Amino acid sequence: MPGMIYARTNTRGFAGVSGLYQYTNGDGTNQDTVCGPAACATLLTYCGLARPDIATLRSIERSHPPDLLFGRAGSSPQRVVETLSAYRARRLGTANNIETLRRCVRASCPVICVIQNTGGLFGLGDGAHWFVVYAYNDAGVFVTNYGSSPHLSWDDFRSKWGGIVSNVARFAVGLGGLFKGITNVGRVLSESASMG
Repeated sequence: MPGMIYARTNTRGFAGVSGLYQYTNGDGTNQDTVCGPAACATLLTYCGLARPDIATLRSIERSHPPDLLFGRAGSSPQRVVETLSAYRARRLGTANNIETLRRCVRASCPVICVIQNTGGLFGLGDGAHWFVVYAYNDAGVFVTNYGSSPHLSWDDFRSKWGGIVSNVARFAVGLGGLFKGITNVGRVLSESASMG
């Protein structure tokens, strides 16, 4: 079920939001391919552009379903951009490297990232996976929709975010042609308002 996810704020080097309302693969009507819509729903809800309710994810699944290989292979970067734009995220910004990602997250702008997933991880399998990075600390990043492991070490995240899938996505489409991560920089609520 969708709900709040929290970061460990009392850790060394913490930056970002302490928590946000997340949607997961388990919330989708097609759990194998819903990570793109779930990431979009999470960011849109955080930004106050959608309600924190399962109806938000259902609406996105209907209006902007996964589009790769007729939806069987998940969501393309173009579909993520279309979804965010259709739901009034007007100032999209990109993050293609760790420093830009850190800058966005420090500014309370969670970033949707596409990663190269590894096999056997809670049924997500090999291939692409979309999730939202909403905070970080010296040890790594806090992410949504990643099974029971909401914190990835920097080395693990760099490896997954620098994999073939995210690099292909970077050149497939995007704002100005490129993105591995995307956020809405135009409308960000205060952290306390976004969690209310």
